[in-house]
Amino acid sequence: MKKIIFQVRLVLAIFSLALLMPMGLYAKDYSKKYLQDVYIKILKSEGYRPKIDNDGDVRFKKEGSTYYFSIDEDDSDFLRLVLTNIYEIDGEKDAEKLGQIFKIL
Repeated sequence: MKKIIFQVRLVLAIFSLALLMPMGLYAKDYSKKYLQDVYIKILKSEGYRPKIDNDGDVRFKKEGSTYYFSIDEDDSDFLRLVLTNIYEIDGEKDAEKLGQIFKIL
């Protein structure tokens, strides 16, 4: 249930990005700094503590997972939210399950 609430709140926060940006968003490109500031403002308003990582992405944590807003100043219409997960494979059984998952994807 907490994950669903988080997902809904995050979607609403991302949607509100469009409301914070000027109406001319699609008419011009914004600098990486401007986009970082907008994403940070939204995340802070939702109670997160975002930081900018070494390559300029906006990073924040939620329930032990690290999320990133990947920023491309050449395409300010594009927004990518990345959740990176690393799983350890414990034995042959886990390796088989992982193989099945990759076949589906």
